Amino acid sequence: MPDLSMTSLPHCPFRNRQKNALKQALFAKDLSRYKQLCKPLADTAFEPFLNEWPWLFGDFDKVIQVVDTLPEITALVPVITNLKQTAGFIRTQTPEQAVFLDLSIPSPQSYYTGMAFQGYTQNSSDYLFSGGRYDELLTSFQQVKEPAVGLAFDTDALVDRMPEPASTEQSLIYFEADQWQLAETTLNKTPNSTFCLADSLEEAKRIAISTNRKLIDLTEGR
Repeated sequence: MPDLSMTSLPHCPFRNRQKNALKQALFAKDLSRYKQLCKPLADTAFEPFLNEWPWLFGDFDKVIQVVDTLPEITALVPVITNLKQTAGFIRTQTPEQAVFLDLSIPSPQSYYTGMAFQGYTQNSSDYLFSGGRYDELLTSFQQVKEPAVGLAFDTDALVDRMPEPASTEQSLIYFEADQWQLAETTLNKTPNSTFCLADSLEEAKRIAISTNRKLIDLTEGR
């Protein structure tokens, strides 16, 4: 989410107040006001881009195709080049990773000075991590400007996406009073098992069903 705002377009015949109003309408998705504000740029080189800007998000290559319709503007060249280089780097490192670009929303934090990013899985609309570039942030604490990039993980979202542990089958061992030795041997050989001290086989079966456990009946066949 880099800054492609109208304040970055020095050849745009708008004053700063008009540019800010256009940005606000764009980010608020106030399309009627947005179209009204775009009228002075009808039939100019900016029109194809402006017509698509409110919906300019999705597949990286398709979004860049629209961006490339803009007239060449010196201030935007490094921004667009950086976008393409970043997408190329991601695809080189993780070819299976889909790259999407959204130019229709504002920066999520006011202190970001460049690209902001978020990471998603296919199964949810909530992001797992987010971050961005904030070269000016440290100037609040020191006079020297330093390039900086940071991100934060949403631990709740990560936990929600952890696979559920496989349920371990639990067993109950039912036996008669003279079968203690056999019951102990069975207990030692059977993981996650316990003795069932029910007074009858019928009661043992009810306990096994109610607790969702397997019943091992050592009295069977006696």
